[in-house]
Amino acid sequence: MALPSHTVLVAGVDGVKNSWIVALVSTEGRVAWVCCASARGVLATAGGCASVAVDIPIGLPTNGYGLDGAMQTILAQPFGKFLLTAVAVGFMAFGVFVIL
Repeated sequence: MALPSHTVLVAGVDGVKNSWIVALVSTEGRVAWVCCASARGVLATAGGCASVAVDIPIGLPTNGYGLDGAMQTILAQPFGKFLLTAVAVGFMAFGVFVIL
C-alpha cells in the first residue's frame, strides 16, 4: 500500500531474524507494512517520518529456556520447592488481581 508523500507518518520498527519489519501509519489511520533486509532500508523507508519507534531485543540469548527452564532453575536451587511454591502463589495472586 503506497502512502501519500505529503502525509505525516509514524513508523514502528521491529527486528526479526535476518531482517526488519516497518509499520508505517498515516494520520488517516492507514497502515502499510514494509520488510527491509538492512538498517539502510529501514532508514530509507522511515526517513521522512515525524516519529520512529524501534523495538529490538539487545543481548538476549539465542538459546532461551523459556518459562519451563526458569522454573527448573528455581527448583534446582536450595529450598527450590519452597521458592517455586512462592512463585506459583505469586502467579495465582496476579491472576486474581487481573480478574478482579
